[in-house]
Amino acid sequence: MYKKAEKIINDWDPVDLFPLAPKDEYSQEINKIISIVKENPNIDISGLAKVIRKIFIDSFGENLLFKNNEEEIAKKILAL
Repeated sequence: MYKKAEKIINDWDPVDLFPLAPKDEYSQEINKIISIVKENPNIDISGLAKVIRKIFIDSFGENLLFKNNEEEIAKKILAL
């Protein structure tokens, strides 16, 4: 699941770090997202989208979060 989630998050690149950042730049955030999905098997798209946004704000700050389509990303991750 990690590799698929990593591709989704890296393609999304919410902080616009690529191509300059290493491929594993978002690894901590991806691991947190996967843990939440595994711990909460009934989480819905909206709930996961809020969690994803909070994880990235906690890591990078609200001013650095350039994309606001977490629901789309949550849907893709929940489909894995």
